[in-house]
Amino acid sequence: MDNLMFPFIPFKTTPEEIEHLKVIIEEMKVVGIDERFISYASEYARIDQGMFDLIDLWSQEQNSVEKQNILNDIQQGIDDLNSYFFD
Repeated sequence: MDNLMFPFIPFKTTPEEIEHLKVIIEEMKVVGIDERFISYASEYARIDQGMFDLIDLWSQEQNSVEKQNILNDIQQGIDDLNSYFFD
């Protein structure tokens, strides 16, 4: 973790946010988003404000192109956090 790519500021979700996240996760499952993607995204959303906000934004977005762009941003966040924690 010495090669810090970005400062990681811990974020702790509230019980209400966790419940909100569960609802969004179910929405993601219904539309066929990959289970592994959902798993990483939801776990990181519990500790990273940016990831939580992106997932929430995805759930509110109506435009399918924008929803896909947000999913791409979530994937980039997953990749960044995986690098931070596992490289």
